[in-house]
Amino acid sequence: MENKRGIVLINVGYPDDPKFSQITLAENITTIENVRGVFLITGAFDIAVLVATEDMRGVSETIQRIRAMPGVQKTETAMVLNSLKTEWFGLARRESSEI
Repeated sequence: MENKRGIVLINVGYPDDPKFSQITLAENITTIENVRGVFLITGAFDIAVLVATEDMRGVSETIQRIRAMPGVQKTETAMVLNSLKTEWFGLARRESSEI
């Protein structure tokens, strides 16, 4: 049972690689085990990642994998204490909208 959940907020730094993009980083994050959602967002952070695991060790390992990725400049994690409604996170589809 995935009873430990966190939201990882990411600031993106742009390495010297001309092929790097925020979208590519977000897509790469989707391949990490225990990542349940990845969102490009506005505001103080660039990407929000939903993580769900069985224990805190899994959360910590997932966050470390995210932090090690090229382009991740800074992260801030908030642990979920109580979920009141989460049904929209259960959607089993990949959405994309162009701005």
